[in-house]
Amino acid sequence: MIALTAVSTVVLVAAPAFASTRGPSDAQREALAQRTLISLLKASPLPVGSHQISAAVAETTKPFSGEKNNVSDNYEVGATKFFVAPSAHASLTWLASQHIEGHAPSSGTSGSTHTELYSLSPTSILLRPQVVYIALAKANGTLEFSITASVYWQSQKSPLATVASGATTLTTKLNRGLNATTDRTSSVTTEDASLISAIIARINALSAASPLPMSCPLDAGASLTMSFYRGGATTPYASVVADPGGCGTVTINQYDAKHRRTSASDVAGGVLLAKFVATQLGLKNLSPT
Repeated sequence: MIALTAVSTVVLVAAPAFASTRGPSDAQREALAQRTLISLLKASPLPVGSHQISAAVAETTKPFSGEKNNVSDNYEVGATKFFVAPSAHASLTWLASQHIEGHAPSSGTSGSTHTELYSLSPTSILLRPQVVYIALAKANGTLEFSITASVYWQSQKSPLATVASGATTLTTKLNRGLNATTDRTSSVTTEDASLISAIIARINALSAASPLPMSCPLDAGASLTMSFYRGGATTPYASVVADPGGCGTVTINQYDAKHRRTSASDVAGGVLLAKFVATQLGLKNLSPT
């Protein structure tokens, strides 16, 4: 049996305090993700006798899903290293017993390829940190394996992804989508200052959209559009379009005095926002199924 070696401790670094409520900049967030990535790779346990090989050598046997050194997502960082261990059986048994930052791996086998996945604890900035081993038992009894570390980072919320105060009128239009057989659209206007302020507060509390890949529920095309007017204006200074279904996207639009759109920013939380606004305004049957 292979003797246990010391396993380093991964520290998912907490974001430092920042004066701005928007938190660290995107550059600082990405740098934090890169530092965490290095820590993850350093903390990944290696069976005794392992030695690193090049990607070119490793890929000749094709056991791997590909390198993560170059990632397609702007909010993900990743890197892969390749190794050979002298004993496939002993190494796989040992790896299955290891922990990273207190997390045990989940294991899987497909033919001669073995996978160990360590899913680590996220933070408000670092999302889905993980370490993946993909291993191939060779005919000569050795183990060829890759270690891939990756982490997504949450972007800073845009300063334009808010609605300014001062609205005196709110007009809300509901499109119930393709499944609505009757009353597909409804519209409500309110000048209740406290209600308008409450809705703006809900919008401004929404977080930046998550960079994580996701599978969204069926979206039948429903939407809730809120237009905010200042006293005497005939065009809105801001509008918010919330999706009450699907992934619940929210788009916040800003306009100038000539009603030209000056920005459009996406945030998350459309399902709960749409339900809150609809309840406050008495709109029923948001997204028929």
